Amino acid sequence: MQHPSVLILCSGGLKSTFLTTLATKEVRDVKLLFVNHEQVNYDRERSAVMNIAQHFNIPWDELVLIEALPKGWPPLKLTAFLWAALMYARHHEYYEVYFGPSEDDYRPEATLKYISELKNLLDTVQPEFTKTGQLADKVKLQAPCIKLTEERILRYGQTLKVPWNIAWSCDKANRHHCGTCPSCVRRQLAFDRAKLTDPSFYITPYVELRRRKCIIKN
Repeated sequence: MQHPSVLILCSGGLKSTFLTTLATKEVRDVKLLFVNHEQVNYDRERSAVMNIAQHFNIPWDELVLIEALPKGWPPLKLTAFLWAALMYARHHEYYEVYFGPSEDDYRPEATLKYISELKNLLDTVQPEFTKTGQLADKVKLQAPCIKLTEERILRYGQTLKVPWNIAWSCDKANRHHCGTCPSCVRRQLAFDRAKLTDPSFYITPYVELRRRKCIIKN
């Protein structure tokens, strides 16, 4: 019989940090899984995942998916990550896999409809019974943030005391967040809309500079 356990597909960002906080409050057996796919910000993401694991005193592992996947974010890449994580979870006896798409996620594979269909497929391909006739334990896919915007995640995360300062969101590999890449802009906008202070330092604070420009124009 399975014991409560969660494997988190973790990139070191805001939602990964939120999910880790959430999971560690609900389940004792939590592990982070980081995917190396030759991303430009590999070192920064890996360091963030390590910091999250250290903060919560939980294990983490790295899965290398380089030669099999193209660079960038072509269609189905997230699906490849998910299937790899699901197979890893089954092998290591983790019975829930968390990943972090939000309601305002831009990726077509990060929608409620897609996740529901993937859950059905996952349920279909896993056997109902073991070879000895026992009811089989099945790995379940969970997307706890799918009905929340990043703004609401930040507000909810404040009540859970999520350590936002250790999350890395930038697409680049600088020492600090660049402030102008799509991920940095989304992060700044989310904190701005949530009316919370972003603990990160930005080389070019896009949102703050835009606000000042509007003030000067007016």
